[in-house]
Amino acid sequence: MRTCFIVKVSRVAIAIADLFRPEPNERPELYELCRVNVPPSVQGKGYGSQLLKLVLAEADACGVTIKLYPFASGPLDKAALIAWYERYGFVKSKGIFWYRLPQKM
Repeated sequence: MRTCFIVKVSRVAIAIADLFRPEPNERPELYELCRVNVPPSVQGKGYGSQLLKLVLAEADACGVTIKLYPFASGPLDKAALIAWYERYGFVKSKGIFWYRLPQKM
């Protein structure tokens, strides 16, 4: 599973996502999505969704669970960000993070 995903337009990086393995020895099937960055000038044009779909497609193919801690920045508030992640199958854990189990292909 890759740990960096980029959406490019005309060879320019428009959106980027980074992941890491918080427990590589104990839970190799778990990755944390630690950054999804879409510059304000291109937000609302679907690049973030395109990026997240790339991440989730590879996670599904690799049988990987993705977890994250929603942190809103820019014009999107936390409630809107959580709703966005929920549209892609993320659910709240009993703790403070959200996760998405791999989907069957």
